[in-house]
Amino acid sequence: MVGPGAVVEHSNLTVTTMKVGQFDLAKLAPELGKLRQLMREKDPSPEHDAAMAQIGLAEAAAKKGDENTVWKHLKDAGKIALEFAEKVGEGLAVEALKSAMGIPDLKK
Repeated sequence: MVGPGAVVEHSNLTVTTMKVGQFDLAKLAPELGKLRQLMREKDPSPEHDAAMAQIGLAEAAAKKGDENTVWKHLKDAGKIALEFAEKVGEGLAVEALKSAMGIPDLKK
């Protein structure tokens, strides 16, 4: 219910976030590479350059299996990278970016 005086009783909301360790880095790395390439082709603006660089660093870390570094760079890639990934349909990258940024997955 929405509006003045609305009351919700006996409701459960489950919010989940995934940790980097829950992602298969071997599958995430090529998806990040594809995302980085698409970002380069579609929008070479300075704002996208910064986000693209962070995606590239996350990709390199994923290839090395360095989960903590992947997490850091995905978080630093920020909203620009997330919005771009959502537009181009890079599902695993979207999930990883959301998780790194602390955005809950309300679908679960």
